[in-house]
Amino acid sequence: MDFGRIVKSVKGLVPTLPRKDFRLNLVKTCDDPVKINGFFTGKNGSNDTYTATLVKKKDGSDSGLGLQLFFSDGRQVPFGRTEFLADFKLGDRQKTVPMYGTIVPTNMGKVEEGPFQGMINIDLDYI
Repeated sequence: MDFGRIVKSVKGLVPTLPRKDFRLNLVKTCDDPVKINGFFTGKNGSNDTYTATLVKKKDGSDSGLGLQLFFSDGRQVPFGRTEFLADFKLGDRQKTVPMYGTIVPTNMGKVEEGPFQGMINIDLDYI
């Protein structure tokens, strides 16, 4: 996700809560019914159950920012726990899970100008 330009101000971040909508597209090649769970982990670690660490591109150090993920209905996605994603009925081949991500400050003292990055891994469980 590209959140565009985020600015640090004396009052916090501008925009206050940067948000980016996205869709998780799940595709399978068989016709069997199956439920899909996802196990979300932040590649660079996490600040808490709901916040994945984002790092500075220049040196890989903590950027002072974190990424939080949500389902479109506003439920927050926990990291390090399994979450239900989709229910494929007999014959279904594709499901789309609408989601969004937000950038939150985790340590404003570390936030500085320049690009940052993060990676979220999603392990899928077929039930």
